Amino acid sequence: MEKQEYGGRIMNMGSSSTKVASCPGHSPYRASKHGMLGLSKNILLEGKGKNIGVTVINPSHVKTPMTEVIDTGLYDGDIPAYIDGWLDEMELKEGIHASCIDVENVAEITLYVATRTPDVTIPTVSLYPTHKIHRYGMEV
Repeated sequence: MEKQEYGGRIMNMGSSSTKVASCPGHSPYRASKHGMLGLSKNILLEGKGKNIGVTVINPSHVKTPMTEVIDTGLYDGDIPAYIDGWLDEMELKEGIHASCIDVENVAEITLYVATRTPDVTIPTVSLYPTHKIHRYGMEV
């Protein structure tokens, strides 16, 4: 990409985990997402003079088969999927999967970022279910 006259775009799929910690047992996942965010920032800095944009897309829980597994309350048999007090009233009543964002939203924002010209960069984009914004440090 460095040798291309017109630059380019790198997009990495992050997670809301780049912004918050959550549960015991999640450290490897969190560390990988934080590391990917740091790497992306460095690549953006290194590529700025070469018209190389880098974007990290950070969705919260997305409706996928993985979030259906989370509704069981456990990962890999006996590892808790979340700590007491983490789930809000809607999640306790309907399960996490029902309160996740639709994968189409992630696809649409990814397509939007991908179709920007290389002279424009969007360093990060975060997507959260509206009813969960308090969890991610959003002030209203």
